[in-house]
Amino acid sequence: MKQLIMQPHRQRRFALRVSVVAVQMALCGAAHAGDWRLVPRLSTDVTYTDNVQQTQHDRDGDFINTVSPGLSVRGNSARLKTHIDYNWRQQLYADETDFNRDNHQLQADIAATAVKNWLYFDLNSRISQQSTDTRNFTSLSSRGRGNQLNDVTSLELAPRIEHNFGAVGSMQLGYEHQIIDRAPTGNGVEIVPPNGFDIGSSSSVEDGVNINLKSGSITGRMPVSFSAEARDVKFETGNSRKFRNAQSNLSYVFNREFTLRGTGGYDANTYGSQQGSSNGVFWSVGGVWTPSPRTSVEFDWGDRYFGKTVNAAARHTHRRWRFDFTYSTSVTTANQFERGLILVPLFDINGAPIFDPVTSGQIFVPVDSPNANDDVFLETRTGAGLAYTLRRGLLSLRYFEAKRESELNNGTNRTRGVTFDWNHRIRPRLSTNLSAMWRNNEQGSGSSGSGHYYSFYPSVSYELGPHTTARFQYELTINNGNSGFGFSGSTNSQNFYENAFTASLAFHL
Repeated sequence: MKQLIMQPHRQRRFALRVSVVAVQMALCGAAHAGDWRLVPRLSTDVTYTDNVQQTQHDRDGDFINTVSPGLSVRGNSARLKTHIDYNWRQQLYADETDFNRDNHQLQADIAATAVKNWLYFDLNSRISQQSTDTRNFTSLSSRGRGNQLNDVTSLELAPRIEHNFGAVGSMQLGYEHQIIDRAPTGNGVEIVPPNGFDIGSSSSVEDGVNINLKSGSITGRMPVSFSAEARDVKFETGNSRKFRNAQSNLSYVFNREFTLRGTGGYDANTYGSQQGSSNGVFWSVGGVWTPSPRTSVEFDWGDRYFGKTVNAAARHTHRRWRFDFTYSTSVTTANQFERGLILVPLFDINGAPIFDPVTSGQIFVPVDSPNANDDVFLETRTGAGLAYTLRRGLLSLRYFEAKRESELNNGTNRTRGVTFDWNHRIRPRLSTNLSAMWRNNEQGSGSSGSGHYYSFYPSVSYELGPHTTARFQYELTINNGNSGFGFSGSTNSQNFYENAFTASLAFHL
């Protein structure tokens, strides 16, 4: 299997080359047609923390200097759409020089039309840093002495043939090739989790083919579709997972407001499930209710080889308010989660495009990320959000929960939490922001596998000019982890609190 995985440095180099080629294509497209924006930027900040090692005892303060040049590209032409955000992030510690880091961060999405109505190419790449603690939980901080910082690189190439046959229907035939590499960055204090899991063993290569057929207006009120896919995932551990699926969908459109739908199909998977068969017939029935353009409700209920399935979604917008809710049940892997990772948001909560050079320079990993491993798990996800648009700002509150039950053993993991954000523009150039978060991560039924994380960080930003923004932020972090695991030289592996003050300056052209 190892010969299938790119070496980490070669893979990151290839990802960066992809971004350079995309920028060249964007410049070429900008010279001819379409709407293109290329914005270089530079940010620098100084942070003082009173607990640089994030330990309960022997708290030491330190200054951290960060320099991060970057580039954002947004392009939209008839044959090429490009969204690229790249940062070269360098962190230098005054005292704890072992924590010094030099990391690349990238989010690149490129969609190209080779032959209109026939041949298309999608290329996606991600480079991020993800931290794991002594329990192999995805950590929200990279500094703790017990944390291992890892470079996570993903590359996905997806060519497809797509054709519209008018009233008869449409056809899509696609191939996907994806590489996901996880490896220690080589910076900072390196540990091996006590459970012996090697983060690199979750690196994988995935190949898949899929076909989708949809009926056109010829079927009237009863649109029909058929889809099938086959995916093979090979991990560096030598383990492999195979997923096969075929299904048919039939809908009946009563009117503009209500649609009834049903699905039937068959799963044929191979991944060594310890929870019973991974094959079988599946079905679901449900519908979509859209009483107005501002309101929609979806619900599907059915049965699959792992048990009953429920999928639901709702959204409602009323003047300044916006509410959304999702609930889903599926079998997935940590690497499938990685495929859909959005590090830099491209759209705001109302669906409007975002192009903020400051935001694009801040690449973070979602707080509900699963543990990195080669497991297959049954995942139940719940999410709800409420947002209110103020006259000079935005107020938002969101709840998330992901329960993951291993199909290969009896292990369970649940991540849940609440995020709060409030931003307010005091004056045309002066704005303030207040964010807070609580996250709980539980593994198994024992208290030794759980932990609570709290953070509170107000900030003030001032636009010094059309291309320069200054920011000051305070952050309080409290981690209450009831872990029985330890590591060499530690006095407590999980419990700590930290105060940090950051002054930053961001410049963009």
